[in-house]
Amino acid sequence: MDIFEGKPFEHEVEIDANLNFPNESLKREIIANSTSLEFTMPVLNYNLLGFKISASNIEANASSKQVIDDSSQSDKTIIDFPVMVVKNVNVSNEITNQKFNDVDLSSIYAIYDPKTDKFTFHIFFEIADRYLIRGS
Repeated sequence: MDIFEGKPFEHEVEIDANLNFPNESLKREIIANSTSLEFTMPVLNYNLLGFKISASNIEANASSKQVIDDSSQSDKTIIDFPVMVVKNVNVSNEITNQKFNDVDLSSIYAIYDPKTDKFTFHIFFEIADRYLIRGS
């Protein structure tokens, strides 16, 4: 079984690595660290599916594990985020403008592909439902 096969109860979001981490050294440290690593990021801004998303005061705890993707026979890294809390999140487009405080994204995980330098974040629908479907 391919461990990268989509799961039925999660949403996948692919983001360029340079949009996730404020500097290359933090990205490398997270990818290489198999023990728990706590870190903070002051700001994260990106566009996704027509939405402008900005977040600030991000606190996270992460650990990584190297794996081989059966489908591409390449090394990838799974990064677990048992803790990820964001103090302020704004999601907007031409139709909506939503603001959230204290967003808890704990238990998400990401798969890093060094060939593309992208992270595919896996967010359980239950977590997304708390913020996007029910609204602010």
